[in-house]
Amino acid sequence: MQKIRIAYFISSHGFGHAARSSAIMAETFRQNSRVVFDIYTQTPEWFFLESEAPFDHWYATESDVGIVQISPMEMDIPGTVQKLSEFLFSLESESARIAELFRERGYELVISDISPLGIKAAQKAGISCILFENFTWDWIYEIYEKKYPEFININHKLAEIYHSVDAHGRLIPFCDDTWKSDLVISPVSRNQKIGRAETRKRLGIRPDQTMGLISMGGIPEDFQKVPDHFKNQYDTILVIEGNFPDIIRSGSSIFLPHHSGFYNPDLVGAADFFIGKAGYSTIAELFNANIPFGYLLRSDFRETMPFRSFLQQQSNTFEIEWHNFKEFDLSNEINRLVQMKNSIIPRENGAKLAAAFILQKLQAA
Repeated sequence: MQKIRIAYFISSHGFGHAARSSAIMAETFRQNSRVVFDIYTQTPEWFFLESEAPFDHWYATESDVGIVQISPMEMDIPGTVQKLSEFLFSLESESARIAELFRERGYELVISDISPLGIKAAQKAGISCILFENFTWDWIYEIYEKKYPEFININHKLAEIYHSVDAHGRLIPFCDDTWKSDLVISPVSRNQKIGRAETRKRLGIRPDQTMGLISMGGIPEDFQKVPDHFKNQYDTILVIEGNFPDIIRSGSSIFLPHHSGFYNPDLVGAADFFIGKAGYSTIAELFNANIPFGYLLRSDFRETMPFRSFLQQQSNTFEIEWHNFKEFDLSNEINRLVQMKNSIIPRENGAKLAAAFILQKLQAA
């Protein structure tokens, strides 16, 4: 059976792009087992293996720049300008080099999750390219143009690249509503590997107990201030992901290291509520699983306002103050989440629509 090869370029800014891309790859393969992907990104290969993405090769590739981070919560905008200038200066030669690899690998389609490099390489190789996004980097950088005029030229070049794609799918919650697309896709999330009951059994949580999951997603938190009274409420078990050396159980709290052996979508599926940072993959997983969500939002990132708008429309979400979270002053928030009922609205994972869109484009190629 001859394989259909697709190159997938994925932003390495956080794990959200890799998570939704893994879900789309897995669903595409489920709908057509001839399709196989090569992945181009700096997101670690283990993430895609853990997510069961169907890929042949993983190429360590600087697919975009994103935002240069000083720390998980502090951005280096001058450093970002410098890296972007270097990235765009070498874009023509690097995309030409990768286009040669495209011809060797025999790709029939290229997909970009906001990678300008993937789009340029596809054009040089004469291969159709799909862009999947809930924002593009020129939209993120636009707010810095007044203070850093270098972004004006950078954003012009990036917008020109993004708007040159052959097909364009927008993933809810998307940010820039001024740009029309070929397809609007509901939130995309990875599927669970094991069921709710099995995950809770592995954690040692009874079916009659309420489970709350607390996590910062791809950014592990120290959680130095978990009060003792949270460890003695056996009707509510808190599973806390963070910078812990091992799996530790202290009363009714379970502390998990960042790589604990538990698959994050399985933990989400086992939970009755979630507290944590609202990144794309977290929002999508909780939305599709209908889990009550006490969310934290960064005030210094442009994606925050569209995320807040989307979350405020949901019946089982509310915003938590950063100070309360850092101090673990969460008693009221946890009580509120425990009282919430999971929505019974049926939801279809957007990965199905994205995969069908990919297969349709392959047939038209």
